[in-house]
Amino acid sequence: MTFDPLVEERMADGVVVPRDPVSQNPFIVPRGKEVPELYGRASSLADFLAKDIFGIKKWEMRHLAIGFGRRPDLAALAGVETYNTGLNRLHPPTTPEQNKESGKRVDLLIERALDHVGIHEKADAGTVIHSATEPGWAAGEGVVPEEWRWMVEAYHELTAGLVEVSTEVFVANDVTKTAGTFDCGYMIEDQELARQLSEALAVDLTGTMVGDKKTGKNVHIGDFEVQLGGTYANGDVYLGPPIDGEHQRLTLEEFFGGPVNRKTGLIVHVSTTKAPKPRVLPIDLERGHRLGVLAAQVRDGRNELDKIGMPKKLDHAKIAAAVLDRELDRLFSSHGPHDMTADQLRAAGLALHTRFKAVWKQTHTDQMKEALS
Repeated sequence: MTFDPLVEERMADGVVVPRDPVSQNPFIVPRGKEVPELYGRASSLADFLAKDIFGIKKWEMRHLAIGFGRRPDLAALAGVETYNTGLNRLHPPTTPEQNKESGKRVDLLIERALDHVGIHEKADAGTVIHSATEPGWAAGEGVVPEEWRWMVEAYHELTAGLVEVSTEVFVANDVTKTAGTFDCGYMIEDQELARQLSEALAVDLTGTMVGDKKTGKNVHIGDFEVQLGGTYANGDVYLGPPIDGEHQRLTLEEFFGGPVNRKTGLIVHVSTTKAPKPRVLPIDLERGHRLGVLAAQVRDGRNELDKIGMPKKLDHAKIAAAVLDRELDRLFSSHGPHDMTADQLRAAGLALHTRFKAVWKQTHTDQMKEALS
């Protein structure tokens, strides 16, 4: 299989991951196989269980309306596009290919309108904070804008008791068919102390814990449990496709060089809005794994539904003709001196003729005449 190099993504650790040009989902070679398969994103797996799509769309549409309202030039460009529902009320009508190309141009205008009203500004801030809290950055001095520098300081305060074992780790999970990059592997360096803290806090803090940084206002714990437990904590570190038949993968234990915690993950939450206050949240990886497997089953079920073709139609006329023959046999067998009069037989025959008019033949008429004679 070949890939368009334009949709390859080089990860922070040098791993090159081919991606689908439409969905941007990664192509991964599962263990024991040689052909790449399209995997889902770890961050999207929970969407197959529950997601407030209506709320998200409404939020986006509000920004879109404001964006076009503030940019009449973009509104004018959209107004002259020929994209339509396909009923082709336009004159002259557009071809399917013209409609598709017009739709692509409208998509670009939508992106420009949304960007104009800053719909991505919080996400962009989060990206900056993610980068500035990587090892080697000195609290973001000279890199992070002054108004966001407090977030970097808050992150370092929250993780002062933890050691960052590794960052930006790309993982593939063959069970849920998902892949993605988690931000950091955290651990308490003194594992005896980790065991004592685990007992005192009633949460397992031993070994290396898979962790992610979050900067949004809302923390959807269920989504993060599925993301961390359904992909990261139970996957392999993916280093690329096989070379000479040898898989380029490592277990998390091999990668981190020691035990990995598959009960507890960590979310380091520093919201760009300053509310709620910065915090470290323990994530139930076992529940996340169970729900992640369920989400993958729902996803696969939906994909299977989409592939179901039109079944061969039943021959309804053949069925009706067979039922008619059976009804006539019963009718004739019941016609006798003590069972049914000729008038009753005639009425029953007319009722059958009305019901089965589409399949009634001259042979059926002949049978009725013979029975009435």
